[in-house]
Amino acid sequence: MKNKLIIAGILVAIVLGLCIYEMIALDKVAAQANEILTSMRDKKNNKSKQQLSEMSDNLFELWENNMCMMAIFVQHEEIEEIEECLAIMKNAVYQGDSPRFQTEATRAEILIQGLRDSEFPHIENIL
Repeated sequence: MKNKLIIAGILVAIVLGLCIYEMIALDKVAAQANEILTSMRDKKNNKSKQQLSEMSDNLFELWENNMCMMAIFVQHEEIEEIEECLAIMKNAVYQGDSPRFQTEATRAEILIQGLRDSEFPHIENIL
């Protein structure tokens, strides 16, 4: 009986640890992505196409590098929708399509914030 309680306690600790890790990792990636997006959108007129391309590449690389980790914890559709949005935005930067860039940057920011909000244990998410 005592061994079963110890095993159950260990399993609960592992699950709680994974949940906390997921929240921290997702929050970190979302914060970094939103920081890059905000910087790109705010400085669109002051940045050269080369600088925007580099920032877009960095953002896409950040997302790609963390996608595998996020896919373990989050529904794939949400992650893939954000990845698609970032790819369209990256393409718009290369083509110099400012309206499309602004639209996709705003959309990406909203989707990333929505993903972050949906994964945190707020009362709205529990009920």
